[in-house]
Amino acid sequence: MDWRQKRVHFRIRDVYLPDAEKLVMQLRGDDLLQGTVVAVTQGEGDGACYAMVKVPGIDEKLIVPLEMIKGDTWNSFQ
Repeated sequence: MDWRQKRVHFRIRDVYLPDAEKLVMQLRGDDLLQGTVVAVTQGEGDGACYAMVKVPGIDEKLIVPLEMIKGDTWNSFQ
């Protein structure tokens, strides 16, 4: 079979090159996620504050610098 010029579909995790994490960042790195802050903590040494955020559909809680949070559900912070 000649595969050239065929439209195909496949999973991101099955891509050999570039690295899947790099690919996801290129494709979706600017997408906004929405979740609920479950804790706030101050980092050691750098003095930055971080939010622990639970995002539906993602198993692990995400740690995000507070300064990078764009807003809440109804209000933009920037």
